[in-house]
Amino acid sequence: MSGWLVRWMFSLLVLLLVGGFAVDAAGATPKIVAGEEHSLLLRADGTLWAWGNDSYGQLGQDRLVQSPTPIPVRGLPAIKKFASASGHNLALSREGVVWAWGTNRHGQLGDGGTSERATPVAISGLSGVSTLAVGYAHSLALKADGTVWAWGSNSSGQLGDASMTDRHAPVQVSGLSGVVEIAAGIAFSLARKSDGTVWAWGNDTSGQLGDGYSYNHSTPVQIEGLSGVKGIAAGGHPKYFRVDGSVQDDDGFGLALMNDGSVWAWGVNSFGQLGDGTQKSYPSLPAPVKGLSGVAAVAAGNSHSLALKSDGTVWAWGWNGYGQLGDGTLEIRATPVRSAGLSGVTAVAASQGHSLALTGSGVAWAWGSNFFGELGDASNTARVVPVQVLGLSGTVALAAGFWHNLALNERGEVFGWGSNQSSQLGEGSETSRPLPLQVQKVTDVAGVAAGTNHNLALKNDGRVVAWGENTSGALGDGSIANRSAPVQVAGLSGVTQLAAGNSYSLALRSDGAVWAWGQNYYCQLGDGGYADRTLAAPIVGLTGVKAIAARGTHGLALKEDGTVWAWGYYVSAPIEY
Repeated sequence: MSGWLVRWMFSLLVLLLVGGFAVDAAGATPKIVAGEEHSLLLRADGTLWAWGNDSYGQLGQDRLVQSPTPIPVRGLPAIKKFASASGHNLALSREGVVWAWGTNRHGQLGDGGTSERATPVAISGLSGVSTLAVGYAHSLALKADGTVWAWGSNSSGQLGDASMTDRHAPVQVSGLSGVVEIAAGIAFSLARKSDGTVWAWGNDTSGQLGDGYSYNHSTPVQIEGLSGVKGIAAGGHPKYFRVDGSVQDDDGFGLALMNDGSVWAWGVNSFGQLGDGTQKSYPSLPAPVKGLSGVAAVAAGNSHSLALKSDGTVWAWGWNGYGQLGDGTLEIRATPVRSAGLSGVTAVAASQGHSLALTGSGVAWAWGSNFFGELGDASNTARVVPVQVLGLSGTVALAAGFWHNLALNERGEVFGWGSNQSSQLGEGSETSRPLPLQVQKVTDVAGVAAGTNHNLALKNDGRVVAWGENTSGALGDGSIANRSAPVQVAGLSGVTQLAAGNSYSLALRSDGAVWAWGQNYYCQLGDGGYADRTLAAPIVGLTGVKAIAARGTHGLALKEDGTVWAWGYYVSAPIEY
């Protein structure tokens, strides 16, 4: 399978989970969407503009022409919604007519044939449409009466008509009514009903239909979802590396803290990090962590998870190769176990192979790996139970990087210890430290975040400073030079929260917007592209956010309405989980 298809699969498959690339222009700010090798822009006046690759006529120019700048799609009336995939597009006019153009090998344009169209054609016999969605080679339309119609490729039953025959014109999805939202993956489809249930059909080889199996379905089956979320954490670890040593793929998982104090998890589970009592990877839908209640906060490491209960105890599960679960063993735990000897804890943090806890009295505790002195106990010995971090007092916050840590005290000072290979300890050298040392030239700090090899500090005035590894621009100072002392992140103010992943950074502003900068090979900046950024910029379309999280190559955002949004690892823009 070619590299571009792999990228497209991960981007589109997940991005379309809650309605595809459909965008509504009525009374809204103009929107922009990226396909695999082309982009579309819907302006407030209803005109649709395109640029990029035109190999299949997807720019709608009546001829095949590559364009590095936006040009208007020809022959379209005023548009209110559109949907885009790798090689074909759909547009819904303000009069309710559906138009299609681009590749058409499987009949995904719905015009009765299989010929490519370099300019839009109206789909006949389709009226009353309210929403559109497109997959790799199939298309969906939701009508105002709550029925769903589909056409194009049907190799896995993704058209939902109880067959696996391609359709060159729209057919109704069987047994589905009362639908208010649709989405399309590569070869599967989703629909949300007005009663809040979600239904799926088509390819299920990775469990993407959420029915607990891996069998394709040619008619819809019901799945479950998340609601009432009040906290999130993002975990994961690198899976493959490129020749230059940068991360190629990662195994990711997520945690959601619910309003009732339970925790739900999803994603990779090879080390039991989902806490469901198994080590079965990639479960098909979010599931509760077993035996866990009364939780106040969660943290996710590379392959292990932590939960802080409201009674001040800490519980852990997942990989335990360095003792990072703190239960006195090195055994993998697929369900939560209590971290030994801890009480009165107010905050927890997790990293590659170690864990941290902060008590209400300001004492910091650490356990797990200690290759670079990351436990701060003046040694390089791994610990299977928590030990006190030496030389700290009045600590109010902790952050765990890959092999290093940060501590913020009540005076607004920051201390670092552990690995220092990229100057991430901010003390002017590259010498690792087994005991905390104060970070130079930064005071009046309100919050800290630690990435793989770089750090962020939020000052009380809402500005952000950064230091450490900067080869992809994660420090946001307009350069790619490592910094052994903090530098200000340019053009960023009004920040209330920070998060840092593998060579990229996130900031939440007081207006509910999320800004991102640094590495973007895996779309972790959520801007619809793959280019690294050395300066901070807002993630378009992500508003009303109250909390953010980052780990590895993906990010999470919790909105005020309780919904969770995710991006990265080739998902090029935030989607609702």
